[in-house]
Amino acid sequence: MPAGSSPTASLDVPFSAGTSTALPTAPDVSIVDGVVQIANPTSRGGATIGVVNASPPPSPVSGIYWSDTVKTLDGYGTGGGWDYIQIVTLGSSRTLTSGGTQTEQCGTDDQSNPDHGWWTRGLDSTYPYEPLLDNPPDVFAADGIFVGKANDHPSFDLTSDATSYTARQDFEVWEMYLPPGDRSQFVPLQKFTWSWGGTATWDGSEWLLTGESQTHTDPTRLPSFPDWTYPVRASYVVFR
Repeated sequence: MPAGSSPTASLDVPFSAGTSTALPTAPDVSIVDGVVQIANPTSRGGATIGVVNASPPPSPVSGIYWSDTVKTLDGYGTGGGWDYIQIVTLGSSRTLTSGGTQTEQCGTDDQSNPDHGWWTRGLDSTYPYEPLLDNPPDVFAADGIFVGKANDHPSFDLTSDATSYTARQDFEVWEMYLPPGDRSQFVPLQKFTWSWGGTATWDGSEWLLTGESQTHTDPTRLPSFPDWTYPVRASYVVFR
């Protein structure tokens, strides 16, 4: 779906947890948090801060990850699919060695144009959300068996032109269901939010990490539709 558009379809049958009648059926999304760390902390211009795995294996880096199964209710057609969508809000900042401050913002690929605009909230990556662990970037089967997984491990560089960074990024994740039928549209089933943050300070010999956290909320059922105006691409996020 193009960024900025809004689906108008809605479920005609109640959706609820447990054993009550629902279209479709799905348990709560299972979420495993990561942890915030600084990689290469003694490197003045080569360190990074971000979310990594909370427990082994350390590679590949999945950071926070989540999974679920969804099943189209018997009697409501065959097939159907589902996937996730993620919205990110940027809130990080840094203090420069010159004494000034900059905030994290996203633009377009034409950053040489001073009038192209900047924003701090938008669609993370693609619709549906593509950075999956071991599944293709497509809709998952709504058969109640296939486990749809996704993950995120945001990070950014700690550069030598700054003395401290305050990391803060907030995410909204929707589980979206695509009912059977040629004219079906994605509708939201569940939503949870998660965030990460921490402060990295250069003490003259290494980057020190304080106040680090990565947390999530419990999923809620039948949320409102996701909305956004712009996409957020990691390669176009800068401090300015």
